[in-house]
Amino acid sequence: MSIAFSRYIGMMRRIFLPFLLFLLLLLSIGCKQGTKSGAGQLLALMHEAYEHADYSGVRILADSLHRHYSTDTVARKEALSLSRQAEYKECERNLAFADSALLVLSGRIDSISHPFSKTSSVEGRSPEFYVSGFGEASGQEHTRLRCSTDTLGNLIVLSVYAGAKAINHTAIRVTDMQTKSMLQTCDIPYDAALNYRFADLGLHYEIVTYPVEETVKMGELFIQADSEGHALRIDLMAGGKAMHTFQVSKTGVKSLSETARLSQMYSYRTTLMGEREKAEKRIRYLSDKLGLSSR
Repeated sequence: MSIAFSRYIGMMRRIFLPFLLFLLLLLSIGCKQGTKSGAGQLLALMHEAYEHADYSGVRILADSLHRHYSTDTVARKEALSLSRQAEYKECERNLAFADSALLVLSGRIDSISHPFSKTSSVEGRSPEFYVSGFGEASGQEHTRLRCSTDTLGNLIVLSVYAGAKAINHTAIRVTDMQTKSMLQTCDIPYDAALNYRFADLGLHYEIVTYPVEETVKMGELFIQADSEGHALRIDLMAGGKAMHTFQVSKTGVKSLSETARLSQMYSYRTTLMGEREKAEKRIRYLSDKLGLSSR
């Protein structure tokens, strides 16, 4: 019985083992053909997207090909080359947009900057632009806001107090006199540098400089109040209490708004210049990889 069974098993091996190997071979061939077919379809789609200037689409398809057909080195090499060509074209397009936008923006900055005075350049600091009455005091200082912008687009706002007694203020609250829209800054600690206090000839002076993340919000409030023709109330705050209050007239709000708008333009210009530099660096890198002549 055992001998017969062994013979049966042997016969089955001789019949089915070659057949099984044949099936596995067919399956392997089919998979390879399917892989080549799938990769080829993606490459065809990449070429079509490239011809239609859909450069981001080319790169998305290339990522898909690399992910799903990692063993097809020929297709991957072609996809990488086409993806780099697409990125090169995309960078050229971004560079052209930045150049065009910078040209228009520079014209707009020139057209609105005439009323502004410019601080003298200091080593390590960008010059600042301000409207008369909101820059550094030419004579004795008084309670007010100082507001300027540098060429990087930073809106610089300081609260200045001059009075018979010290109030040790560390924040301001800006309120639209009509709508009662309000913005209060965080407390800025005294540091004897940007934020300092002193007494002279019987008057106490306090200067607080607010961080950019606070002044951006102030700038938006200045622009909104100016567009609606509203004045502003400024509360100098200490420990959550208003220690001194003064008003900014509609004319003053207009000056603050113009400074904020100029700051926004300089900020956008800084962003465009950064994008332009990134595009130029990437073009140089891709030119080298693609064997193209440098720009």
